Amino acid sequence: MVRIESPDSGTRARYRRIIHAIKQQGLVPSGHHLRHTGRDAGDIVIRLYADAGADETDWNRIRLNTRRVTTDPHVAFSALEADPTNLAVSPGLLPRALLLIRQLAGEAARRGHRLGLNTKAKHPRVFLQAGQVRRTVTLTEERDQVPHEPTAEELKVLRLRPWMKPAEFDVVDSGRLRLEIARAGHDNRDTWTDTARVRLEQRVAQIIQGFEAGVTADEQQRRAAEAAREKAAAEHRRRQEEAAAERRRQEEASLAQWHAAMADARVRAAEKIRAETFRNAYQAWTTAADIRAFCSALEQAAEGRTGAGGYLASWVAWGRTAADRIDPIRSPRVLADINYNPEPGPDDLRPSLNGWSPHGPRKEHRPDHDRQAHAGTRRQADSWHHGLLDRARLKCVPTSTVTTRRPDAHEPALGPAAIAARTASTTRHHATSDAYPKDGWMRIDPSRFTVGDEWAYRQSDPAPSERVRILAVEPKKTSARLEIRFLDDPDERVEKVPGSRLRVPWSEVGTFDALMANWQRIDDLSLDRTEEACVEEIFGLLISDDVAELLWSPVSCATDIRDRARLSEIIDGPTDDILASAEWFDHDGRTILSPAGTLQLVEAACHAHPTQVLDLVIEQEAQSRHKCKFGDEHRVGRDSRSTTPEWEYDWYRRHDRPRHELLRQWCGHRAVTYHERFLAGEAETHRLDILVTDLLKALDNLGEHEQAARFAEEHERDRITPHTMRPVVERPLDPSEIPVREIKVRRRWW
Repeated sequence: MVRIESPDSGTRARYRRIIHAIKQQGLVPSGHHLRHTGRDAGDIVIRLYADAGADETDWNRIRLNTRRVTTDPHVAFSALEADPTNLAVSPGLLPRALLLIRQLAGEAARRGHRLGLNTKAKHPRVFLQAGQVRRTVTLTEERDQVPHEPTAEELKVLRLRPWMKPAEFDVVDSGRLRLEIARAGHDNRDTWTDTARVRLEQRVAQIIQGFEAGVTADEQQRRAAEAAREKAAAEHRRRQEEAAAERRRQEEASLAQWHAAMADARVRAAEKIRAETFRNAYQAWTTAADIRAFCSALEQAAEGRTGAGGYLASWVAWGRTAADRIDPIRSPRVLADINYNPEPGPDDLRPSLNGWSPHGPRKEHRPDHDRQAHAGTRRQADSWHHGLLDRARLKCVPTSTVTTRRPDAHEPALGPAAIAARTASTTRHHATSDAYPKDGWMRIDPSRFTVGDEWAYRQSDPAPSERVRILAVEPKKTSARLEIRFLDDPDERVEKVPGSRLRVPWSEVGTFDALMANWQRIDDLSLDRTEEACVEEIFGLLISDDVAELLWSPVSCATDIRDRARLSEIIDGPTDDILASAEWFDHDGRTILSPAGTLQLVEAACHAHPTQVLDLVIEQEAQSRHKCKFGDEHRVGRDSRSTTPEWEYDWYRRHDRPRHELLRQWCGHRAVTYHERFLAGEAETHRLDILVTDLLKALDNLGEHEQAARFAEEHERDRITPHTMRPVVERPLDPSEIPVREIKVRRRWW
């Protein structure tokens, strides 16, 4: 682009002829076209555009700016004389202001600069230009304040309206000129003013020098700011490159660790698959041998008895056929057709990867019960050998999975934090009532069994009691295994059973059966996992063990009520109302309440004490919000395990949120609304108090010390508290005690 600034008429005409000749003689390069503006006035701008990339918007901006901005002194002065609105001076001072503008233009031209006029605005604006830099010039007249002298009209109005207050000062023209040249940046300018000794006309050279110095300083600041930005950008790029290099290094290290873990896991998984395959074949062989032995025993038992024929031979033949069908010895290709070098799948590899994903070099956050199952299967593959059969499998079950609660088939996996919290919270409440014989599920004392005694045998809790006689006692470390004869069986069969199935001596079977019938009668409702967690939460928060205890066996979520009077105080109502609508029974002076009654009990406790429950919910939700933002750390033995925010949010959504919403439902809509409004009011008061404190500090920093002190005193004095919220009833004042306030009014003339 070529720019010729304010050429004279002859130069302008020569350029027009040159441009016309270039176009006529085809000197414009192929694929381009030539544009120019400033044919009659203003700067001449010539630009070469490519046909494919012509920017009409850019050219229109150049063309319009060239037409509306002029540095021709004659054109500029004519436009300024025609519309001097932006010269905010009095009419008597206007000739001097125009003369000062002419002097500035002359001095600027002498020093290689230009003074121009911008006609884009409503009224022309003056500017100084040095190179490509323009600075707006503002010329105004300063104003003075003089005491106001009321006019006759104002005095008349004041007599009619004495409450009006006239102006104290008048603003008058001072005759002093004030020149301002804008600088780069917001509200930045250089200023020159008439003084008593020197006028602006005498400081024209100094003004232009100041303009040059300002342009130079602005350019230096711009370059320094640009250098600082480039330095910051370079530092940012350097940090990004270092971070990318560190990420690549970590990814490469993770990839190497993953490959090593995968190689080791493939070996372990293949060995586990081989052991499992061989175990299945071995168990099939031993099972087939047991079936054949059982069939032979059936035939021997039938030989010495009359009338024992019938279908026995058919059953024996069927059993031996089934044994032949599953026996790998009879069909050796059962193992011969199975690949000895199997390709493990992802689920086969996962237990041996130590947290790595089998699908890629990343860690997997597996729930605790999955990790325990993987550890169990890993130990099972390492410790199994022939002859253990299912004992190895039973031996590998982690101790923490054995519980007195009935497991839920759809129960979701617990995370580390929930397992730790649940273990701590259930230490008190996972109890069994004294009304249930503990010998059936706790340690067995072998000394209590005597050979020849008769006991009540139950295969399970719902099964009927059977009379048996102890034939032999095989003591174990914490239990006993007994050989018993079923006395009521026609064949008087003999079995070896664990000691836990012998509940009470046969002399106490009537009391025991009645007790077990009561337990079966109150087992009227199966609570889901969310309800169980909420019930357990309320017992730990509101109901102590000496008042009532939550039971988990033999009926899950039954309640052992020990003090009805104190329980009625806790639920704020009679306990008999709950007993009237739920199943229960008395045992040893205490009341055993069904799970349905337990739900009514905890809901009544929540209605009676909603604040404590809702405070707990708010506290737990705040903890969940923190975990869903930053994840969490858990101690597992000596190791520290971390969870991601996504895992924590998924846990909150599936477990914590349903529990919180159920607790809110038990507290009731009115209590929840009141509690949330109360917390919101406290939080808003605290926020406004901080805001008022910041405003008072800002007012004090501005020098308004008295106002700040007055507002602070008023804020503290008029603070609304529970003591001032209550209306105070006072006695009526006697007329002599009422303060008198005089108000002057204008006397009516009619």
